[in-house]
Amino acid sequence: MASGSIIRGRKGALFEESYIEAHCGLKLKVDIAAMPDYARRLRRAQDWFEARGQKFVYVLAPIKTTWFPDLVPSSYPCAARRDSVYPAARGALTAAGIHWVDGRATLEAQRGKLGYEMFPRNG
Repeated sequence: MASGSIIRGRKGALFEESYIEAHCGLKLKVDIAAMPDYARRLRRAQDWFEARGQKFVYVLAPIKTTWFPDLVPSSYPCAARRDSVYPAARGALTAAGIHWVDGRATLEAQRGKLGYEMFPRNG
């Protein structure tokens, strides 16, 4: 893992500590207030590619903590501030007119319907 800090969750699941901290709203890896500016920069990139006849699509993908919140260790107090980055990202991308795919919602819509999980237990 990138940070070198692995946390053992419930049922032996392994998580990178920074992802748990971000998921719980304890230490965010991104500045939510900066999302609109980031989305505007993405829009400039999108426009640049489209002016050249190319497609630009941004993909929001799930992370392990949002897919398996039941496996996050009980020692992390998450309930009140959980998952604040995802709705902010969706709103900023939409407001900026970014062509984006919600991979998280797509996977979530298929959860339990295929006979296998599209998001593997260990990420």
